[in-house]
Amino acid sequence: MDNFNNYLIPSEEDIDWGLYIHVIGKAQTYPNATYPDPQHPTGYFFKWEKGRVLHEYQLLYIVEGEGILETKEDQYEIKKGSLIFLRPNEWHRYQPSTKTGWTEYYIGFNGHWMETVQQQEAFDQTKGILLGASSKITQLYHQLFESVQKQEIGFQKIGAGIILQIIGYIIQFTKKRNDLGQGEKIVELAKQKMQEELYVEIDFKQFCMENNVSYSYFRKTFKEYTGLAPLQYHLNLKILKSKELLAGQQKKVKEVAFEMGFNSIYYFSRLFKQKTGVTPTKFQESF
Repeated sequence: MDNFNNYLIPSEEDIDWGLYIHVIGKAQTYPNATYPDPQHPTGYFFKWEKGRVLHEYQLLYIVEGEGILETKEDQYEIKKGSLIFLRPNEWHRYQPSTKTGWTEYYIGFNGHWMETVQQQEAFDQTKGILLGASSKITQLYHQLFESVQKQEIGFQKIGAGIILQIIGYIIQFTKKRNDLGQGEKIVELAKQKMQEELYVEIDFKQFCMENNVSYSYFRKTFKEYTGLAPLQYHLNLKILKSKELLAGQQKKVKEVAFEMGFNSIYYFSRLFKQKTGVTPTKFQESF
């Protein structure tokens, strides 16, 4: 997914609903790059020396890289899997490490529903929250990106629901994170990687080397938690996304196959029928 940002103007109906989006996007900052991007709108751009005060809430999820967040009260080391929660009217500044850069998913929003949410301990101040790898959070951001980019009728309300889901998972994760064992952590990390690399093949042995676990342990543990081998789980995600693309009827079967990382349309068709009971063509014709 390429960098993008959408700046939205909510309607009166959106505001009355109680939760509405101002801005949403994804940004990859390379090592030693200027941060933030000088092309940011005036209301969001800031210089490190002065910091910034926003008039909205923001949730930034760091999917790669590391950096730092500073507030008047504290300083937070930001790592991969960290979430930066920003509250309105609170001074802050943050930036990626010049050595690593980072990739961030961000949402800026407002609404009276947050008056209740901010009473939760996880959201009582501007802060950094280390969630670790979370395929659920990643998936919800992707759903939100897709909804906003399509901007179909009611997308702000759908977006509000997804934001509340993200908030719910954050509360859940912060309450149980200290209870996670090695097995659940590596499974969550793998599921997140599968969501992020949905369109390519994954070298799971290389993944295990990078995370200091044996391939046999990882494969056994993943199947215990999910009921599927890692490759089958990833293929199921690919087929699920393929069904979504085919249902839209805007792409041919061949285009969907190659977009999802299948080099052979025949293999894709055989796998699709094996997983769904019908061929991709028959599936698309049913819509």
